Amino acid sequence: MGNAIIYIHGKGGSASESEHYKPLFPEYDVFGLDYQTFTPWETGAEIRSAVEELKAEYEKIILIANSIGAFFSMNADIDSLIEKAYFISPIVDMEKLITDMMAWANVTENELKEKGIIHTAFGEDLSWEYLCYVREHPIKWSAPTAILYGSKDNLTSYETVAGFADKYNAKLTVMENGEHWFHTEEQMRFLDDWIRTEHQTMEVNGKPYQIIRLLGKGKGGYSYLAESEGKQVVLKQIHHEPCDYYTFGNKIEAEKNDYQRLLDANIRIPKMFDINMGNERIVKEYIDGDTIFEMVKNDISVEAYQPQVREMAQLAKTAGLNIDYFPTNFVVQNGLLYYIDYECNSYMDEWSFENWGVKYWSKTPEFMAYLEKSL
Repeated sequence: MGNAIIYIHGKGGSASESEHYKPLFPEYDVFGLDYQTFTPWETGAEIRSAVEELKAEYEKIILIANSIGAFFSMNADIDSLIEKAYFISPIVDMEKLITDMMAWANVTENELKEKGIIHTAFGEDLSWEYLCYVREHPIKWSAPTAILYGSKDNLTSYETVAGFADKYNAKLTVMENGEHWFHTEEQMRFLDDWIRTEHQTMEVNGKPYQIIRLLGKGKGGYSYLAESEGKQVVLKQIHHEPCDYYTFGNKIEAEKNDYQRLLDANIRIPKMFDINMGNERIVKEYIDGDTIFEMVKNDISVEAYQPQVREMAQLAKTAGLNIDYFPTNFVVQNGLLYYIDYECNSYMDEWSFENWGVKYWSKTPEFMAYLEKSL
């Protein structure tokens, strides 16, 4: 049994937002729930059902919930089913939020009780039934929880969220000048760093590695700079996301076999230190240096390294192989060029360095088109 993430979006969001968390949790299968109801008693039941289904297939489940999604989740009675919760701008005191909105709309409790539902000028419907439910069902929450809060959150005060964190022993992180809706580049970078800080270890064959940062995503996996026992390494987690221009077989088996083929061909590559076939993880040597891609992008000449890649190309061809000559796969360290990927395929002339790879080793139209697409 593996591990899973369930993402519960906020108002106006969707399950597709869960895609953002896949590179942050490469060892987990990530799911988003597009709930169809919008009350704590109905949506809570939807969430409970979804978590129970996942629990039947996965050993560990982590909850990520945004805004009102966190409130709905705390009404789903799932504390005992999840390993941990990450709340982003959570609504932790719905009664206070409703009474605040009543004040904004100049609506009294008697008026709301009499009319049942009152539409407001700011787009929110006030419901007497909803308010009564909230009062009759106070939050009870016991799952280990980390909270991310923006200091400029206009729905929940710092005092409210801090009080919740104290009461339920949750770890609270505040982004200065952050908003309720985390959406700008700076805010999303802060959110990602927060997630990595809170969830920063991965194991390979029982040995823990501290994740430092994401190095890059390829068509076969995510590569992370990691550290264990004071030594920096690259930890690669195989993924199974669709790729419209490449067909894969058994990825982890291919990595293992391709590593040996490259060694036999005398291609300069990072050493493989460990491999976990079950969890599809590889630990390999970290080659600290600039990629050829970065050098070309920054107008640094790579002409001096072309003889080395051509030598690799000849070695590969002699062994009946092609390597992936795209410049992100090559790093320069102390004047030596390393092929840092392990991918190789049977030799085909159309994918050789001279016929394909060289097109991306300078600011050609092909390179610039890729650069523009990746921005």
